[in-house]
Amino acid sequence: TFPALATIIEKVLAFDQGGNDTLNEIVRLGCKCLWCVIHQDVPPYLQDVGVFTRWMSLTYSVIARPVPSTALAPLDADKGSVAAMPFWAAKRVAAKVMNRLFQSYGNPKTVEMHLIAGQNQENEVALARLFHDTFAVKFLELFLQVLSARTQGMLLPDRLLVEMFNFVTTALSLANTWAVLKPAVMPLVTQVLYPMLCHDAQDQELWSEDPQEFIRRSYDVMEDYSSPRVSALSLVSQARRMRQGRTGQCTCSALLGCTLLTARPLRATSARWWRRCWCSGSRRICGRSSLTSGGVRAGLSASSPTSSHKTTRSTWT
Repeated sequence: TFPALATIIEKVLAFDQGGNDTLNEIVRLGCKCLWCVIHQDVPPYLQDVGVFTRWMSLTYSVIARPVPSTALAPLDADKGSVAAMPFWAAKRVAAKVMNRLFQSYGNPKTVEMHLIAGQNQENEVALARLFHDTFAVKFLELFLQVLSARTQGMLLPDRLLVEMFNFVTTALSLANTWAVLKPAVMPLVTQVLYPMLCHDAQDQELWSEDPQEFIRRSYDVMEDYSSPRVSALSLVSQARRMRQGRTGQCTCSALLGCTLLTARPLRATSARWWRRCWCSGSRRICGRSSLTSGGVRAGLSASSPTSSHKTTRSTWT
């Protein structure tokens, strides 16, 4: 079944560039089959180097497909309609597959520890080394490239952002992926993560129409699993915790600087997570009073979730 499925996906990718919804649905179903197979662990058939490499190549091609004109949408477009497009759904499932594989096989040392406990086989250790040495950096660079499209005004589905942010968070812990990620930390924080943490037009519309629903969503624990804001906050928090020193200081200073320079308030949930995740480890860098002043305090205002200051935008280069 899987050899035929891989052949079908290869032919679809070679024939169509993403504009046909029917073919996009075929690609999505193929990626969904792969996800169902590797959800717990990689089966023996896929542990073959040739077979595994073939499927990684297919997954890479699905994520790297150029966005057709029919799937392009600005940041203020309806998120639900964009996420429902088969083109973006296929990318999301492919990114979900890579995120799970990275968490399970990204660190060969972790897999070897499981091997001692009798939970894995020798070929799984070899698979982890293959993924670590060959695919981890390659897919990280691809995800950073896809995330850069958001800085150009392109709307990316929320669940796709969640998978990509989680992949980048895992990449913080490995030396080879951190070497690639380190130069991109500041642009990632200032151009991608920070705008997502701010109170936007959709938040203001919900606050104006239904304040109770706004508060419920801001403190809904179930949304933590599917919210790109929560994933973005987790990424920033892990970067500060795992990569201390100058990188953590610069990341913290960058977020504070963005808040002050743009006069854009952080969303209430973002400010709450900020204090919870950062105050204990960052007082010596920015001080407790700084974290509760300016835009952060405005985001927690009881009268309105927006700042009284005039909102301006800055272009980050």
